Amino acid sequence: MKRSLGSLLALVCALFGEVRFEVACDTPRVVAGEPTLVRYSAYFDDEAFTTTLALALRADAQIIDYGTHDTVVEGKRESHFEYLLIPSRAGSVAIEGEATLRTTTRGQIENAVIGRDNVQGYQFTTRTLPLPTLALNVGANDAHMVGDMTLSVALSATQIKAYEPLHVTITLEGKGSLDRFVAFAPRIDGVELFGEAPQPHWRRCKEGQCGKVVQKIALVAKEDFVLPRFELELFNTRTRSRETLHFDATPISVEAPFTPQSLLDADAPDAPRSWDLGWLNHLLSLLLGLALGWVARDRLVRRAEVRKAPQLPKEPKALLVHFALEGCDAALLERAEREGWSRSKIVQTFDKEKR
Repeated sequence: MKRSLGSLLALVCALFGEVRFEVACDTPRVVAGEPTLVRYSAYFDDEAFTTTLALALRADAQIIDYGTHDTVVEGKRESHFEYLLIPSRAGSVAIEGEATLRTTTRGQIENAVIGRDNVQGYQFTTRTLPLPTLALNVGANDAHMVGDMTLSVALSATQIKAYEPLHVTITLEGKGSLDRFVAFAPRIDGVELFGEAPQPHWRRCKEGQCGKVVQKIALVAKEDFVLPRFELELFNTRTRSRETLHFDATPISVEAPFTPQSLLDADAPDAPRSWDLGWLNHLLSLLLGLALGWVARDRLVRRAEVRKAPQLPKEPKALLVHFALEGCDAALLERAEREGWSRSKIVQTFDKEKR
């Protein structure tokens, strides 16, 4: 354990033959509720692999096992036991206890391993030795929490609609007694509270817990309300003073709920009357359609008549014979033959005669 300025080492030694005990405290001057790391060390004269060691501590404080490890230095065993001690009151607090040593022999271990002579297990010699006493001077503290922490509160909005949830996230972060966080549960008339238990996100450390605790709640209301002040009393181990972590009261504006009347369209003011010319567009479209239909019909009729009309011969003489058979004027036909009229003149002359 590092022996630096600001950390006082309490050292008491007890010699019991082949084992020697020492106790040291990381911070012997603490306040009520502040953790301090206490280390008990056992030093043997040899490797002592035939001996097991267990400690039992007593104190007017909470004792948390923080870890155990063994090592061999220059052929001699060292066993170290670390505890977090959290005193619950001010004044002098003494830590006492006993160490139980159970020792066997190398021969017993070999017999048990190979099953020699029907040995069913180890045979131990048990001794109980008192541990050195450690006294702590604990200062007064009436703050609910101890440590170095910060408080933050996040709101989803400060203006919401009626019956729309307001989400609130509370985060306490740092190191110290995070496990003593008290959930925020405001009681507000006309407001319903929905929430979950605070969620821990920490690990054990010599300051208590290191990490954060998060609480999420939702508030539902139909009219304006004030989210009340939230505060935590803390003894700050960094500044060695008491302080209050807080979130100030915040007004929340709530939009009025819908009513049946508000869901209906309001009467629109009378607008100046204007002529609707849509009917004229329809009329012009109808007339244009009729005209196009008439033209299309006339073209179709003419094409049908052309298809029905007989094909006239191409030769003038054959054409004169055709019109003679049709009953045309014989004198005119003779004149056309005598003067040698062209095909077009023959068709034009006798076609008019037929009409």
